[in-house]
Amino acid sequence: MNFLTTDQVRISYQDMGAGQPVVLLAGLGSYSTVWQLTQEFLLQHDYRVITIDARNQGLSEHTAKGLRISRHAADVYELLLYLQLENVIGIGNSMGAATWFSYISIFGTQHLQAVVDIDQSPKMINTKNLWF
Repeated sequence: MNFLTTDQVRISYQDMGAGQPVVLLAGLGSYSTVWQLTQEFLLQHDYRVITIDARNQGLSEHTAKGLRISRHAADVYELLLYLQLENVIGIGNSMGAATWFSYISIFGTQHLQAVVDIDQSPKMINTKNLWF
């Protein structure tokens, strides 16, 4: 399926199952099919599973528009609104996790129940002071 963002970029996504919604975001250079085994497991356990190919990845439009992690977060936010999703469990690996961090930074935790970070530090630059 396809969704058109407010900046007119076509985003490819899959929406399968019913029940608690889980949105899976892949890392940089990857695409939604990387989640196939996770998707199958979640569907077998009565979750609604939404996978998204981020702009410039997989089947989504490849464009010079919105080359920012904040725009990726806005794409997810717009899709959640479009699908009228609430209490979402967001799961992301690498850039997908960074997209969830950006989502929370911009939109707060609205529409979210939980976020699972796989292989991404919430702090992008290491410094001597590890706490900020």
